[in-house]
Amino acid sequence: MKRLRYVILLVGLMSISLHSAYAQRITHNFRNTSMSEALTVLAKSTKDYHINFIYDELEDFTVTTDVVKRTAPDAIRQIIGFYPMKMTIDGDNIFVECTQKSSTKMIGRVVDSNNRPIDFANVALLNVGDSSLINGGVTNENGQFVIPSKARKAIVRVSCVGYQTVFHSYNTGMIGAIVLHENTINLKGVKVKAMRENIKLGQEGMIVDIEHSDLNKIGTATDVLREMPRVDVSSDGTVNVFAKGSPLIYINNRQVRDLNELHQLKSDNIKNVEIVTAPGAKYNAEVKSVIRINTIRRQGEGWSGENYTTTMFNKWWGGSQYMSSIYRTNKIEVFGELWGSTTPGGEDNVLSNEINGTKNIFIEQAAPLKYRSKGAGAKAAFAYSIDDDNTFGLSYENQSGFGKGEMTGSYQKIMENGKQTAFVNEAANMSDCFSPTHNANAYYVGKIGKLGVDFNATYFWKKKGRTMSIKESSADIESRDVHTCNRQHSDMAAAKLILSYPVWKGTLSIGTEFTSSRILGEYANAEQYVAASNTKIEEHNIAGFAEYGLKFGDITVNAGVRYENVKSDYYYFGELQTEPSRRYSDWFPSASMSWNSDKWALQLAYTCKTQRPSYNSLRDEVQYDNRYTYEGGNPYLCPCIINNVDLNVVYDWLSFNAGYNYIDKPMVW
Repeated sequence: MKRLRYVILLVGLMSISLHSAYAQRITHNFRNTSMSEALTVLAKSTKDYHINFIYDELEDFTVTTDVVKRTAPDAIRQIIGFYPMKMTIDGDNIFVECTQKSSTKMIGRVVDSNNRPIDFANVALLNVGDSSLINGGVTNENGQFVIPSKARKAIVRVSCVGYQTVFHSYNTGMIGAIVLHENTINLKGVKVKAMRENIKLGQEGMIVDIEHSDLNKIGTATDVLREMPRVDVSSDGTVNVFAKGSPLIYINNRQVRDLNELHQLKSDNIKNVEIVTAPGAKYNAEVKSVIRINTIRRQGEGWSGENYTTTMFNKWWGGSQYMSSIYRTNKIEVFGELWGSTTPGGEDNVLSNEINGTKNIFIEQAAPLKYRSKGAGAKAAFAYSIDDDNTFGLSYENQSGFGKGEMTGSYQKIMENGKQTAFVNEAANMSDCFSPTHNANAYYVGKIGKLGVDFNATYFWKKKGRTMSIKESSADIESRDVHTCNRQHSDMAAAKLILSYPVWKGTLSIGTEFTSSRILGEYANAEQYVAASNTKIEEHNIAGFAEYGLKFGDITVNAGVRYENVKSDYYYFGELQTEPSRRYSDWFPSASMSWNSDKWALQLAYTCKTQRPSYNSLRDEVQYDNRYTYEGGNPYLCPCIINNVDLNVVYDWLSFNAGYNYIDKPMVW
């Protein structure tokens, strides 16, 4: 049945390509035109399609571009650009809609000091409380951006290669022009020997040369990633790829599981960075993006060390201390590190909930939070280079910590059918405990004759818990004391092996991956306002995959397929539950083609992926938030299959991406 589906899909794509060859072509210049008006113009310019959209939904988005001899679908893709919109074609009907439904948007324009528009600048909206990422976007040809946001106020961070990054706080809405100033460097002299391409498309994704660019001296790997196209790095170091979420990050083929490693890697040790937005068969079917960092082979022998201190303030003062030492010979590297931190946190939250039933209940809740966590950790690592082509290594890391928080001055104002019926004063204290976290890793990367071998194995063990005490006082309704306790224990073992061998004019890669994970959760409420819960989820995922890559001059072609068999068992109070337990067996094909010529590069890729619900979404426990709001998961959620088509176009440092997603099996309750 699945094979028939792919045949039908192939025939459909062929018919679409034949139709586009003879379809009516559109040429039109748009200058600061609203998206709604631009779509109206395109609708009047074609007889092949009916273009459908909601006028008010797209009115805030503006278009500045030149459409030259394009079919209606291609013209729509061009004017959509980086905006959070999707286009769906159903016969001769085209539907355009905004994928992020928000009535409020951050709207502005980015220009240089001469008031010239800056296109392809990264714009990120950050939370004013903790600087976490809310949403992001990229400027169009006229320097304009429109980013949906439900936050009433946000920090707008604008960055672009060659310009100084700026931060400003704005109320959501029209914010006018943001001026970027060029980065200027005073030099004693300049000697140009040759021009080198900074960005090109490799077999998997976009490769950015760091070693021979100005980014070589920018600081750390974290700072380098902040300057990468389509990549956003928040103030706490969290990395996201626009429209693809959190990526897998590798340093020299070894997966990074602690983002502190990026801060420890200096930019002058980085050779290049590869950004993969359409991961192939060798990656887990849930992975939507990958960042691979390759370093320069280190020279020199002997001892070296590093020690740095950071200070921060967020409601309270905090900071961290880090020390590391490396001993290196020609073949051996021994590494050790110690760190400790006190991390402050604070949020001034005002929440509102509306419950519509026999009574219309509206709850306004102020929940100012102060939180402080303390942690410490140690890591030891060993690497041995047998020769230039063969290296193996071991590492072990241990972390532990605890945290405390409080909410004072919190209240709930409760309205029923438009009239205030109760006012509740609330105070809360919470205490977190993180038992020692163990993380062990072993890897081997090398060659046996012409056979390439890449092996990686990891074991992870973690325990954490939270106790919470809430006091609700009210003269209008019953006062309550609520005490809750939550415990969670998780562990994971994973291994991956990839074998590669040259076949004809390309390379054939085959491999297998195995992951076994377990999570146990307990939740109890002493007053029994919510029921106690005790759950366990055990999951085993075994996969096999094959890929073949081939190069013809400037063109690289890659195709692969991955098979995954997943067994997930769900236990409730020790009893295996037949219905929430799941079994999956799926095939995930992928294919890509890239072309490089001078400063231009292009990549077209197709991937089939899956999105599985997280353990947090599957939890059966019900958490007490307040007397009107309980929070919980749903163990009956199922995964969905997503077909992706991505187009990447690169010119020097500028990059453009367009994508189309089709959900084959939507996630259901």
